Amino acid sequence: MSEILIENSAAFQGLEKLQELIKRRSYELYLERGGGDGSATDDWVSAEREISHTPGFSLSEDDRTFSVRIFVPQLGAKDLHVAALPQSLLVCGGYDYQPNANLRFCAPIKAVLETVDMPAPIDVNAVTAVLERGVLQVTAAKQYRSAVGAAA
Repeated sequence: MSEILIENSAAFQGLEKLQELIKRRSYELYLERGGGDGSATDDWVSAEREISHTPGFSLSEDDRTFSVRIFVPQLGAKDLHVAALPQSLLVCGGYDYQPNANLRFCAPIKAVLETVDMPAPIDVNAVTAVLERGVLQVTAAKQYRSAVGAAA
């Protein structure tokens, strides 16, 4: 079992990197079809499919916490970044570069990107993440307003 640090800035930097890779690959697809008029949207969607992967997740809850499980067998703890926002969790990773002879740039291992919208606010300071046997388990405490704050 490996613990994963909840690092908001690293996850967002990973998103920027992923967007740049998709942009570059989309442009390459545009050039491969000879440029000119065509569907920029189709090029972008094709690039996303080549580069990223959304694995899906399961969400459960008890009285105090939400638990999210995401199957990511191809990644290690050092490859994953989890960001906690008041209403959602963002999981990304898999940006190790590997040369690909079919492309003119180095492509990452399929990047994992999952956004989990939470049914209620969470305490961003009380989120933990562990990776065990290819399953990322993220636990987030529910955000509760104090009785004094709720009455005001």
